[in-house]
Amino acid sequence: MSPKRVVFKKVSRDKSLAVYMARRDFVDHCDFVDPVDGVIMIDPVQLKGKKVYVMLSCTFRYGRQDMDVMGVAFRRDLFVVTRQVYPELQDKEKLTHTKIQEKLLRKLGDNAFPFYFEFPDNLPCSVAMQPGPSDVGKKCAVEFEVKAFCAENRDEKIDKQSSVRLSIRKIQFSPDNSQVVPVADTTFEFLMSEKPLHIKVSLPKEDGGIQVGFT
Repeated sequence: MSPKRVVFKKVSRDKSLAVYMARRDFVDHCDFVDPVDGVIMIDPVQLKGKKVYVMLSCTFRYGRQDMDVMGVAFRRDLFVVTRQVYPELQDKEKLTHTKIQEKLLRKLGDNAFPFYFEFPDNLPCSVAMQPGPSDVGKKCAVEFEVKAFCAENRDEKIDKQSSVRLSIRKIQFSPDNSQVVPVADTTFEFLMSEKPLHIKVSLPKEDGGIQVGFT
């Protein structure tokens, strides 16, 4: 029996569009990164002639939301790219890159359209600082998001009723058979000692314990 495929679905409040994605974690393999792919299902009647766009963004949030000062938010967009999905600028066949997209397009019908993004080089992976018990608002983090919305043009203010936001993660695993382990070393010299003290700390992957050596 083949494994069951999970598909994430999120629909806008006004039912004008829905986003389907087979995964929300994308692995950085060092030499390449899994592409972001999915399908958008639209309702032409609800769109009322508007266009549909999909945006992939990476944001660095270095302060809480309640720390905003004089309209200056403690966040920075590291990467933002927006593409038009409907009306199509290319044939669906040219925009379909994965098998799951092909299956979703066959199942959802003519009102479904694929989207596809590739991560640029040197983008950080998803990471977040664990908030304390007294912290409120959004945490300090590097966050990735896929946003679909309908508008007359891509620079128009996005209507929350006609938009869908999905948080995704760019993750990285340590190599299974790598012999390289994290190592840090330092040397201290003391006034009353002839020899310096050399400390070396390593973190073996096998047991997760810290090894400290003194020479």
